[in-house]
Amino acid sequence: MTTTRLLCLVVAVASLYPASLAADGSAGGTPAPTDYQLTSRDILLNTLLPGYAQIKLGRTIDGAIYLSSVPLTIAGIALQTHYLAKVMTDDGLERSYTDENGRWYVYYLEGMNERPDKWEFLLGTVLGLYGTLLSTHSQYDLQQHLVARAPAGAVPAAAKPISLAHALAAPWQPRNLFNLEILPVFALSVLPDVARIDRTDLVGYFARESVQFLGADVSPAAGLALAAGGAILIANANAVWEEIAYRGLQLQNRGVVGSSVRFGLVHLPNALVPNVSIQDTLWQATFATMFGLYAASVTERNGYDFRKAIAWHFWNNAVAFTLGYLTEPDDQLFFGVGVDMRW
Repeated sequence: MTTTRLLCLVVAVASLYPASLAADGSAGGTPAPTDYQLTSRDILLNTLLPGYAQIKLGRTIDGAIYLSSVPLTIAGIALQTHYLAKVMTDDGLERSYTDENGRWYVYYLEGMNERPDKWEFLLGTVLGLYGTLLSTHSQYDLQQHLVARAPAGAVPAAAKPISLAHALAAPWQPRNLFNLEILPVFALSVLPDVARIDRTDLVGYFARESVQFLGADVSPAAGLALAAGGAILIANANAVWEEIAYRGLQLQNRGVVGSSVRFGLVHLPNALVPNVSIQDTLWQATFATMFGLYAASVTERNGYDFRKAIAWHFWNNAVAFTLGYLTEPDDQLFFGVGVDMRW
């Protein structure tokens, strides 16, 4: 994919170059007219090279922002690959074993928690997620452009397309969470995570002299703050891009049921996450489908405005990640590689 995107970048720059020249041959000529008719080639290139279509439409700044998804994605993949390669060649980690609960792991052991280079995987994850967010919104933006020019009634149209800035700000606008459509279901969705915390968990956590975070010993308060900050950083990118994809792109094309089923199915690969059983994965996929059905219904009722869905998705994930660290600070399996083969 990286090689393909680089080749597409060369093709795109070559095709844009003549239109970007002024009459005297210097760079910085007049932008393309806003009524430029996108071709199927433009749409295909925008899939591989986000921002291409926006640049062809004369929206150079928007296109440049979307185009930054390419280096972000490449950098994210490179960091994650570099980290995993070091893990897989580390002779100090046991290659494969089964613990007392029947969980089977590959390239994972408790020593992973003490690795000082885990920041590489976290940073790679963050860069990759934000790259995916930008490329997904580029496709959403392009779809709204095409829908606006389609025959009336051909495709359900959003009352007002959601800009990238508004999508990113959605979790922080109280009206998107504190309303009768979202707040009750948000409370129900985080109830299991809150219910599993008892007084002994809190006392035990803050009674410790130090906790591990990305291989470093920090105070419990600092560890919780760092975990919450990391959760917010990851949840923001993850929630926004998934809602753009499934309550933005997919909902208009495949409807409430079709988009929700697809949203549930994409969670099945989570079975590869350490300490997540097949049964847990099936439950998560079922919950994601139910989440999608309700979020899609709310989005449809609100004129395809998915900002309420973003707020619910974001805070659900942020709370779950943070409470998970609070209850199991020594079990940061997100940075391991393994499979739980239990049913």
